[in-house]
Amino acid sequence: FGPSQQPQHDLQGAEFSLRDFLDVLLKGKWSILSVFSIVFIAVAVYTFMQDPEYEASSIVMVEQRPGQGQSLEDMLVGAGNRNVFNEVEILKSRKLRRGIAEQLINEKYAPGSDRMLSVLGDDPETTPTVRQVIDRLGSFVQVRPISKEVDMIRVIAVSTDPAEAQLIANLYAEEYIFSNRMKSREQVKASKEFLERQVDLLGE
Repeated sequence: FGPSQQPQHDLQGAEFSLRDFLDVLLKGKWSILSVFSIVFIAVAVYTFMQDPEYEASSIVMVEQRPGQGQSLEDMLVGAGNRNVFNEVEILKSRKLRRGIAEQLINEKYAPGSDRMLSVLGDDPETTPTVRQVIDRLGSFVQVRPISKEVDMIRVIAVSTDPAEAQLIANLYAEEYIFSNRMKSREQVKASKEFLERQVDLLGE
C-alpha cells in the first residue's frame, strides 16, 4: 500500500471554508469593535458616576469572661478561637446594633458636617425607625476575627462618607465595650447576692 493522499477537492473545500470564515470575520470586525466600545464606555460611565466608598475599622480585644475556665474539651477544641467566634456573633447581633442605631438616629449628621448619615436613608425629612437602621447596618459593616493567633476582632464600616464610616466603626467598639462592662457588673452583683445569701444561711 502506498501513502494515503487527501483528495484535492477536500483540501480545496477546507481552504474555501477558512477563507469564508476570515472574510466574515473581517467584514464583521467593525460590528465587534462597536459592541466592545459601547460596553467599555458604559462600564466606564457607570464606574465614574458611582460615589467612592471609604472604609474605617476598629479593633476590639476579646477577654476571657469570669468563670470561663478551660476544660479538657476547651483545650482540645481551642477555647480561645471558640470564644472569639462567639464574640463575633455578639457584635453582629441585633441586640448590639440596637444601641448603635439609637445613637446614629440621635446623631443624624456625619461628624463635622451637615450631611445626613446615609445609613438613616435618603429622605432628610423622615426619621427612620430603630428597626430600619438595625437592618441597614448589616450592609454597612463587616465583623471578622483578625487571625487565629490573636483574640482580636476587626469591625470594618463602609460608607461613601469617610466620617460616617469612622463614626459607625467607633460606635461598634464603644457599644461592645459598654455591653461587656454591663455584663461584668451584673455578674459581680449576682455573685455578691449569692454570697450574702450563703452568709445568711450559715448564720441561721
